[in-house]
Amino acid sequence: MELRSWNSYSKTKLIFGIGAFEKIKDLIPSLKSKNVLIVTGQSAIRVGSLKALQDQLVNLDCNVTSLSHIAQDPKASDVEKIVKIARDNRVDILVALGGGSAIDAVKAAAVVIPNKTSIFEAMSGNRIGPAKIPVIAIPTTAGTGAELSQGAIITCPEKNKKGGVRGELVAPEFALVDPKLTLTIPLKQLRITGFDILTHAIETFISKKATPVTTCFSLEAIQGVARYLPMAIKSPENLEIREKLSFHSAMMGYNLANSSTCLPHRLQYPLGVLTNSEHA
Repeated sequence: MELRSWNSYSKTKLIFGIGAFEKIKDLIPSLKSKNVLIVTGQSAIRVGSLKALQDQLVNLDCNVTSLSHIAQDPKASDVEKIVKIARDNRVDILVALGGGSAIDAVKAAAVVIPNKTSIFEAMSGNRIGPAKIPVIAIPTTAGTGAELSQGAIITCPEKNKKGGVRGELVAPEFALVDPKLTLTIPLKQLRITGFDILTHAIETFISKKATPVTTCFSLEAIQGVARYLPMAIKSPENLEIREKLSFHSAMMGYNLANSSTCLPHRLQYPLGVLTNSEHA
């Protein structure tokens, strides 16, 4: 048996549980930020979470700008929009409110904004940094784990390419995971994101980069999804069940940062561009 050493940690401070959404008031003063850009999707407007977040930030005397037109699979053009708005408004903190699309777009933009580079250069594998804009990730789905991972998956339709911006610098500084925010997602999205937890769990379990810690989390998530996803579909209003799925999703984000996905995710990159299918 081959013995090997391994490292395991998370750069992101995780604040988890019912009411975590309101904890942003504790973070903003410590960051000494006044110019905030919120990036989200249309659903956050519909369910009122964007307005609630804006009100919290205004009460903290922040200058708030919002962008709510991020594609389901974030595109390079979405990242470019974020970069331009952030630079024009001298934004010093980015808040991603939404699923993996909004969070990935923000994570990618955060390492582009303060540096003389572009999203295309960042995706090409060139060194990112050294500076970045701090990111607060607030997931409204349970599945992608983007709030704790160190990668941002971006699509370039004009180049028929889907790839990532990766590295420790990409990870958010803070993740506010409030399971209550997941109650408003459609049933179809609940199924898709729940299955994403499972794929992350299986792939990080069989990955050559797996560690004893990620293996433990993978097994917990596989069992958890098998038990709780069918229950959530039958009782979508059950907050305790949603809390379980949010926990497993976040832990798979940790796994993505410390282990790796395998062939299924790699296959989806070119197939997703060609078929316009959702990432899972």
